[in-house]
Amino acid sequence: MGPGMMGYGYGGYMMGPGYGPYANGGNHWRNLSPEQADKYQASQEQFYNATSDLHQEIYSKQFALNRELNSPNPDQAKALKLQNEISKLRSELDQKILQHQLELRKILPDDDGR
Repeated sequence: MGPGMMGYGYGGYMMGPGYGPYANGGNHWRNLSPEQADKYQASQEQFYNATSDLHQEIYSKQFALNRELNSPNPDQAKALKLQNEISKLRSELDQKILQHQLELRKILPDDDGR
């Protein structure tokens, strides 16, 4: 991927808003103790590392589907199969995202603006 196509990230300075503490202007850091901030950062990094292959697989399948759909004579069965695979992968990712968000709520203080 090129620099303009970084994909999902955990929200560092150069990658723009993402999953991390820099999302929403860094609001999550303001109420965290140093211990909470360390746990939050470790959780974010673990989530990013645990899901990066899944993200890449989704991107690869999406690219293959786009290539198939843009071919002169798209194979309907192949396109449908790819879309089904993408849907399953996205569902798996959505479940992991939800689990991660619930884990983060255990770290964030109650007065974090929720």
